[in-house]
Amino acid sequence: MRMTKHTFFLGTLLGALLAAGCAEQAVDTSGGGGTAGAGATGGSAGTAGTAGTAGTAGAGGSDAGSGGSSGEAGAAGEAGAAGEAGAAGEAGAAGEAGAGGEAGAAGEAGAAGEAGAAGSGSDEVYVGSISLSASKLVIQGLPEPIITNTASAGFSHSKVGAVSGSCETETFGDCTVSLCDVASEPPVPPEVINDSAGDLEITGGNFATLKLSPNDKKEYALIDPVTPTPPASWDKTFYDPGQELTVKATGADVPAFELKLTAPDAIKLDGLPKPVDPLDPTKKTPIDSSADYELTVVDGSGTVNVSVSLSSPARVGSAICKYTASKDAKLVIPKDALARLKQIENPTSGIMSASSLAQQSADAGKWKVTFSIPATIQDKDGGTPPFAQIELQ
Repeated sequence: MRMTKHTFFLGTLLGALLAAGCAEQAVDTSGGGGTAGAGATGGSAGTAGTAGTAGTAGAGGSDAGSGGSSGEAGAAGEAGAAGEAGAAGEAGAAGEAGAGGEAGAAGEAGAAGEAGAAGSGSDEVYVGSISLSASKLVIQGLPEPIITNTASAGFSHSKVGAVSGSCETETFGDCTVSLCDVASEPPVPPEVINDSAGDLEITGGNFATLKLSPNDKKEYALIDPVTPTPPASWDKTFYDPGQELTVKATGADVPAFELKLTAPDAIKLDGLPKPVDPLDPTKKTPIDSSADYELTVVDGSGTVNVSVSLSSPARVGSAICKYTASKDAKLVIPKDALARLKQIENPTSGIMSASSLAQQSADAGKWKVTFSIPATIQDKDGGTPPFAQIELQ
């Protein structure tokens, strides 16, 4: 067990979406943590991430964040390292949307961007992200499933920003607990300068080619195929689990690059807290902080992030736990981590969420570029996982 003290600003954004009807997800999205520029990033004074997109490395960091319906902002760490954010560092916390289901699909809470690795000593960081997500929602009574696809990209560089507030961080097994005082005045965020990698083409999925291009402000948009106008829906998802997708950039400010990534399968978890009364969200589900909390992987494999976040007007806290999961594995949140988190007095909100994200990263000149696809988190029966406000006892 180790303890460090450092100072940084932590922004939190907790969220979740609920869907009506008997829904069956074929492919869902989760996660994206806070982002700097586009896609989500955990890191120096990170801002909240876009729903359903994956996060990029925080300022001073090198690792990318996980995806969310609303990612929580990453916080700055010591010596330029990106910090974990509340549901949004491993950010947000919803997620892993983060990644919330779209167009009426139930979403998981966004997870925060994962902590970035310590910086190389430069006062500028160069990052880029490309993120895909896809969901298919079958609703009883509707003749066709609702299919939603998202594609996002962004490249930028910025100086390491000012920090504010006071935090204490402690590690318990697979979990890192951060308790932070809420800053009376937020710091001035660093200036973020957009960069261009030229045109992006993504192949290998259910469309021959997905093309994203930058505008005159170097902001990316999906131009081929054109996004349907609601209430119209896509006729197919961008990809199916198991397909290998390739993204190629023609190059501009950011040199040309190529990344490959296999779309992940869904992961079924048993043990996420269930609401006491689904019709009354003010009733909180009690969690015993004097005992280890255990979740079970019913099916699937990959990296799973479980986040427990509490907030009050004066302090916020999060326990971010990262596991390499496989079928029948036990994901344990140590009681010591829960007891430490319980030091947040009179919390007004409490959330436990899970997320998973497949990622591939590479260096393109000075830019650390990450290609991300979120995995669906499901309950043990393959449905949308429960969402509940919790309280530690």
